[in-house]
Amino acid sequence: MAGSRTLKLSILGDVDSLNKSLKTAGGDVDSFGDKVGKASAAIGKAFAAAAASKIYEASKVQELRERFEAGLLSSAPSAYINGVDAKRLPGISNVTFPGTQSDSLLLLMDSEKVSCSTGAACSAGVHRPSHVLLAMGHNEISAQSSLRFSLGANSTQADVDFALSVLPTVIERGRAANQK
Repeated sequence: MAGSRTLKLSILGDVDSLNKSLKTAGGDVDSFGDKVGKASAAIGKAFAAAAASKIYEASKVQELRERFEAGLLSSAPSAYINGVDAKRLPGISNVTFPGTQSDSLLLLMDSEKVSCSTGAACSAGVHRPSHVLLAMGHNEISAQSSLRFSLGANSTQADVDFALSVLPTVIERGRAANQK
């Protein structure tokens, strides 16, 4: 969850309750230190509560993810969805685009006003292949050819359609840059 603590908590609606949960779990959310597990558990509980209260409709977000992935595979048949057969979070799609470099794709997507990432937030700024993708059987090259797309409660079909509209050109440009 990127952003300030207030933003993170206000998305969930009940800032005071989550703050109390985080402090009970072992400290302030801005200084996890060795208390990451406890704080993560509290955040997980808060997300479960948000899902139960319909703040976050997981089925709607998952449907958008499935539409995104179907459209992506239709327009970029060489791409593949990582973990497609695994139980995944409803709004996360990690995709490998063979013949590209994720850093180039990230910049190209950003220039098209589409936000995505090259990996998990916990490894932001680290220029190494994702340890998760490596553990899933990727080699260093394919692990560094992947982007993570995140959809949330406020994502719309129009957002998905826009991302899909720019992806073919971005992939083509990314492959061309990788050939140089």
